Amino acid sequence: MLILPTIASQQFRATQARPWDIMFLVSEVAAGAMQGHFAAELYADTRKRRALVLQCAKAILTSRWGWLWRSSEALQFIVIRSDQGTIGAALASTVRDADGLQIMTIEYVVVDSGFRRLGVGEALVRDLLEKATQGDQKVVCYCTPKSQGMQRLLRQLGFVRTQKVHALNVGDSKLLLPARWSWRP
Repeated sequence: MLILPTIASQQFRATQARPWDIMFLVSEVAAGAMQGHFAAELYADTRKRRALVLQCAKAILTSRWGWLWRSSEALQFIVIRSDQGTIGAALASTVRDADGLQIMTIEYVVVDSGFRRLGVGEALVRDLLEKATQGDQKVVCYCTPKSQGMQRLLRQLGFVRTQKVHALNVGDSKLLLPARWSWRP
């Protein structure tokens, strides 16, 4: 059993996402992209948002009927709901590296603005870490400099920053590669 320090006082429970949760995740990611928490193209490029919708749909279908999808990548889409509806969501992918080690990447963690700093994000990440522990997986997450709250949460849950933000000059513009955070059970 995974034992991590408790950060928030309120208890939330993550469950498998349903089709109606996709729009919550996509709209929160688009809003976060506008603020610099995610890659800007997730706001501006409809193809990127469609790809995110398809990832979520694949995760839902795989969780319900895993035998339908045989892939080298496993997806998990989890949510937390309240009386008002979906208040938090997370999407993670798991792949095997060249050495056979399973690596879970926490792709997105989003929380409704009215429920931030109450432990929703913590509950989502804890649920993913619990699943990673059962599968003996390494866990990584990438954060932009604007995602200070997520970085604090990762630090408190035992993640270590293993790569700083890198800036690449591409033509006349600058591309920021997010910092990498790693966790190992």
